[in-house]
Amino acid sequence: MSCDAAAAEPWIWRIWRGAGRWARLVRALLRPFSWAYGVVVGIRSSLYDRAWLETTAVGVPVVGVGNLSVGGTGKTPFVIWLACSLRSRARRVVVVARGVGAKRPAVIACGTDAPTDGQEDWFDADKAALHVPAHVPDEALLVALRARVPVVTGADRVAACRTAVRLFSPDVILLDDGFQHRRLARNLDIVLLAGGERQACLLPAGPLREPPAALERADVIVDAGGAVAEPAMIKRPAAVVRWPAAEPLSLECLSGRRVFAFAGIARPWSFLESLAVCGAQCAGFRRFKDHHRYSADDWNGLVAAAAGCDWIVTTEKDLVKVRWLAGEEPRLVALRIDAMVERGEEIVERVCRFDAPAVGNHDR
Repeated sequence: MSCDAAAAEPWIWRIWRGAGRWARLVRALLRPFSWAYGVVVGIRSSLYDRAWLETTAVGVPVVGVGNLSVGGTGKTPFVIWLACSLRSRARRVVVVARGVGAKRPAVIACGTDAPTDGQEDWFDADKAALHVPAHVPDEALLVALRARVPVVTGADRVAACRTAVRLFSPDVILLDDGFQHRRLARNLDIVLLAGGERQACLLPAGPLREPPAALERADVIVDAGGAVAEPAMIKRPAAVVRWPAAEPLSLECLSGRRVFAFAGIARPWSFLESLAVCGAQCAGFRRFKDHHRYSADDWNGLVAAAAGCDWIVTTEKDLVKVRWLAGEEPRLVALRIDAMVERGEEIVERVCRFDAPAVGNHDR
C-alpha cells in the first residue's frame, strides 16, 4: 500500500469525511439509518437522565475519559498522561477499559503491582515481550506498560471497577472510553473532541456514537485537534522505542532513513503523517484492521515487504502485539506519540479534589 496518508484512509472514513459526490451520496443514503439510531440513543439517554435506568457507584472516585466518535481521538495517550500525572501526586490509580478485541476480561499489572489478594488469573505486563495471551487487549497492555498502573478490562465496566477496587484498592479509577457507559456513576467526565465532530453525522452515515448535544453531560471538553475547545491536547511524536518500557531512541534515527510502516489503528493516516514529520522515507505501508491480532504469517509477510529498509516502524499499540513474534529482529521499532495538555494542571487538580465516590441513583 502507498505511504500517502490519504491513500491509507479506510474506505468507511473516506465516506464519512469525503467531500466528493459519491461520498455525499452514500452519506445521504445512510442518513435514515442514522436518524433511527439517533432515536434509540436519545431514548436511552433520556431514561438515564430521568433516573428510570439505574446508575451504580463502586465505592471510589471514577473519572471517565471518552469521546463522541468511534475512535482515534487520542484517548490512549491522554489516559497515559493523566495516569502518570496522578501517580506523580502519589495517587493509586487503576484504569478500567472495555478491552476491545479480547475474548474475556483481563487483569493486567506490572510485576511490582501484583493483586493484593493473591489472585492467580492476572497477566504480568513486564512479560509481554515474551508472549501476549489472546485475552489481553493491546491498548490496555500499552497503558499498563507506559503508565505503570494496573488495568482491568471487561465488557461489564461496573464489574471491572469492582474487581479493580477488590484487587488494588485505588484512590481513583480512570474509565477509558466510558462516556457512553452511563450505567457506571462517575465523578467527572472528560471528553476529547476532534475537529468537525460537532457537524458530523451519527452512525452509520458518520462516525458519531452520540449527537453533539451529549456534550452537555461532559464536565471537561478537551480539544483533540481542531475542535476549537479549551483546554487543548497536542499529540506529537516523542521518541522511537523498541519496547514501551525500554530506553527510547531519538526521533533523529528516522530522519532520512528508509522505513517500512504498518499499523492496525482506527485512523492510520495520522500515523503516516507523524512519520513524515520525523523525516522518514516511507518505502511501503501495510494497513491492518483496528486491534488486529498478529500471526506469524503476518510478521513474515512484513519482513519480506521490508527488505532493504533500515527500519520496520509501527505504533506502540501494535508493537506490544508483534514484538514477541519478531524475535531478535533489530529493525522493529515503534513511533511513540505523547500527549501535551494545555492547562493540564487544572484537570489534574480537579481530579485530585475528589475525596468521595460518585453516588448512583439507586443509592440515593
